[in-house]
Amino acid sequence: MKAWPDWDEFVRRLREDPAFREEVRRQVLTEDLLNLPAVVQAGLAALTEQVRENSRQIAALTEALREFREAAERRFAAAEAQIAENGRRIATLTDRVEENSRQIGTLEGRVGWLMGHGFEQRFLDWAAGIFRGGGDLGPALRRTVDEARKRETIAEDDWRRLRSLDLLWGRGGTVFVGEVSEAVKRKDVFRALRAVEILGRLGWGRGLRLLPVVVGRKVGRVPKGVGWVRWDPDEEVLKISPGIEAILREEEPKPVGPERFFGGGADDAPLREA
Repeated sequence: MKAWPDWDEFVRRLREDPAFREEVRRQVLTEDLLNLPAVVQAGLAALTEQVRENSRQIAALTEALREFREAAERRFAAAEAQIAENGRRIATLTDRVEENSRQIGTLEGRVGWLMGHGFEQRFLDWAAGIFRGGGDLGPALRRTVDEARKRETIAEDDWRRLRSLDLLWGRGGTVFVGEVSEAVKRKDVFRALRAVEILGRLGWGRGLRLLPVVVGRKVGRVPKGVGWVRWDPDEEVLKISPGIEAILREEEPKPVGPERFFGGGADDAPLREA
């Protein structure tokens, strides 16, 4: 049996003799263990490359996310700007619609006033024929109002009501005090009644009959004591209330003289029923 070599000699040869050292390794280590450093190195290399690839992918995803966020922010900003612009446009359109509605309302009011005023003027042009005589007392009324204002014996609302009166027609012993409108409404009846009351307080027409009257193409129900005329020149329609018809039959068709309107007080001009 071969004796075991000297240990120190073994260590020396292992340290100094590469061939000896390699032979010892092959004898002591298995093939897998011998190949382990290469396997580990290859694994480390692969892992390093995978880490690098993951880093590249993470960087790419981060960049894509940043670009997406910036694009989204730009889209949101553009959407907010568009919404704000739409809001301004809607507000502008709303203002225009309101302005157009106001203008339309104004135009409708003007058209209505012109149509009403035209109807009123046409009736006054035909009044002498409709009432079968008589005359317009507008000038006498203006004189009365002016004198009452100078003497401060008439309230502002009263003289404005009289100045806006549509019809003041005198025939025989009757003064027709009225409102003329395409379609007679309750306010027209009220205005005529109030004008009669004011004229009575001013002492208008000693002994005269002051008759409230409403005139229109359309005339609804009228209170007792108020005369009415339904007149449509286009349709050739003329209907007069029985009270006015009786007056036109009984009284002379002469106009009321201007002297009848001045010089009396309220007690001197009692109202008589129509």
